[in-house]
Amino acid sequence: MIALREILKSSDSDYYSRFQEIESSVISVMSNTRFFFPTYTNHDFKHLNNVEDIINSMLTEEVKEDLSYEEIFCLLSATWLHDIGMIPVNNEKEEYDNKTPEERKQFAKNVRFEHNIRSKCYIENHKEELNLDDFESDIIGNICKGHRQVDLGKYGDVHSKTKVRLASLSAILRLADECDVSHNRETTLSQEGVDEETLEEHYKIHELVRTPVFDHENKVVKIVAMGHVDKDKSLLIKCRNKIQSELDNIIPYLKKIGVDFNKIELDCRMDKNYIKKKIILSILNDEDICSNVDNEWIYESDIVNCLEELKCDKKILENNNKYSLTEDIELFKEIFKMFLNEWMGDFFFTEYVEDIIGKSIYDIEKKFRVKFDSEERQIRINLLKNYPTAIYILLFIDEIINYPSFNLNSLQDGELLFDSIISMGMFNDIHRYSDNIHFENIYDDFKNLKFYDNEEVKNKINFYKVYSEG
Repeated sequence: MIALREILKSSDSDYYSRFQEIESSVISVMSNTRFFFPTYTNHDFKHLNNVEDIINSMLTEEVKEDLSYEEIFCLLSATWLHDIGMIPVNNEKEEYDNKTPEERKQFAKNVRFEHNIRSKCYIENHKEELNLDDFESDIIGNICKGHRQVDLGKYGDVHSKTKVRLASLSAILRLADECDVSHNRETTLSQEGVDEETLEEHYKIHELVRTPVFDHENKVVKIVAMGHVDKDKSLLIKCRNKIQSELDNIIPYLKKIGVDFNKIELDCRMDKNYIKKKIILSILNDEDICSNVDNEWIYESDIVNCLEELKCDKKILENNNKYSLTEDIELFKEIFKMFLNEWMGDFFFTEYVEDIIGKSIYDIEKKFRVKFDSEERQIRINLLKNYPTAIYILLFIDEIINYPSFNLNSLQDGELLFDSIISMGMFNDIHRYSDNIHFENIYDDFKNLKFYDNEEVKNKINFYKVYSEG
């Protein structure tokens, strides 16, 4: 596959050297996009280089041969200039600094929304330093403007003063820009303080997508991805639909230049841990193992391989031609870890887990040097089976508290520590899983513990209830 810049380099030294000047000029200023957008994924060198690579993969050799040297120069230049409207210009830095936090947020939102138009203005205002003539700055500026939102039908087939296919080059850039959703796009910024919506829109999708693949024979763009939890599916589908929507708007302009794609497809595999969890849930629900998976996302061969791995690890057993989960506490702890970091009601609130808690409670009591009577023990078992974090802390106390100087056996009041850990886990679950916790039951749960008096329990429950609702 020959790259467009290589065609230009070998065929027109003037265009190539001028493109290199533009590339260098852009690289020197694009880091300033961080000023308005400190939490966004990169719009600097890596993104621009990715878009160029995607264009090279998108275009067949026949299309590349059909492009004039002027079109290649304008398309490459626009590729590197299309996001330059996101940097501050003139005295915008000073204006921004003098705004309130809410005004800054709105100002940045406006810049983001209009950055394609701002890019065109930048090119027009800096055409001399970019070494562009009037026609070139107009063409490149309009390609940049057309990389989002603009109705390309208003561009016409070719630029009025040249034979550059303005709408089609804009469509190429638009599709390539939309397809830069892979892990190759650097997301090295700290995610601290970034809200969940921004994380998903500007970070998470890049962790999931491996690469776009252009299947010219079947006229399909495949988004190759790897998912880990059910939530990833909806995020990938949203991404696919967004790219498909953009493609639907520009198909006629792509076809005019010989680029023929009709559909965006997801080629997503779910990782092994996800498949193993689905197998475990099938066993718990006494279902056929293959019936609890989505064939669009999981291949049967992957199920077979994961099933064999679970059997080899003795996490599942085969008895009387039927699979069952291990009752070994250490192996159960490994299974338990598989379901962390997401709401695991389908797994946790089952007879299997309740039985394991009952088996392990005696060992846990020994660690804390406590011995509850049968009624007290059952109260705590009933609590633990409803609050995943509490049982997690108690099961993995040796790993969590690994300081040499900390010795559970030396504690004077093991019951107090035992119940305090349960309450800490309960509050964590109330915070993390507020949609799954029934607040009306919490007071009765807490009042049986030897950690808080009744008034403290009421205050804490009210606090977490208000916190979860607002």
